[in-house]
Amino acid sequence: MKKSAILLFLIPLSLTCDFAFGQKFYTRDLFDFYNEIGMPDASKHNEQTYDAIDGSPYLTEEFVKGSIQKDRTSYEGVPLRYNAFDDRMEFLSKSDLVLYVTNPEQYQKFILQDKTYIYRKAPGSKSEEQGFFQLLEEGTVNLLKKESISLLESQPAKPFSDPKPASFKARPASYYLSLSNGELIQISKEKDLLKALKSQKEALESYIDQHKMNVKREDDLQKVIAYANTL
Repeated sequence: MKKSAILLFLIPLSLTCDFAFGQKFYTRDLFDFYNEIGMPDASKHNEQTYDAIDGSPYLTEEFVKGSIQKDRTSYEGVPLRYNAFDDRMEFLSKSDLVLYVTNPEQYQKFILQDKTYIYRKAPGSKSEEQGFFQLLEEGTVNLLKKESISLLESQPAKPFSDPKPASFKARPASYYLSLSNGELIQISKEKDLLKALKSQKEALESYIDQHKMNVKREDDLQKVIAYANTL
């Protein structure tokens, strides 16, 4: 799907509004946001690489109205979607030009309706431990979810088998704890969780047993981390 390259200029607007926890943010419009990020065009890249591939590089292909927070500024009403293959945040201009954020490390949060993403870039980290993460629980311990889509190469025709085009495939999500000291720890089983939060081990073991939690389930893991943040 081709996008127009014409950009409509918006009238700048600045006002103050209150968010959770009593923090005060200054709301800015899309004109200011477009000027700040430099307006790189993602649609050309998409047309060159996605058209011949089955499936989608997006977990949700539609843009949703969201917000982007930077320091004490919040850009509201930004049409956003997350590209889980290229691991980038894309947004849509008023003229239907697909753009993406080239400096995501400068922003604290990307909020897409009921999902909040943060960008983490840690020198020396493995590739899967960098990029965009969905923020599931926030506190002294943050629970992060890494979503990704991989590309399956095309397959030539074989005896009794037709050729297969290249296709996108969603990978199983992985989960991490982000601690107050900046450490990122992958959690795949209860042992990982208790080792990472060893100072709270007894209380967490009791909570998990009492409520019959299975930390391999996302909703249970969220509840356990929410509880850990109350200790």
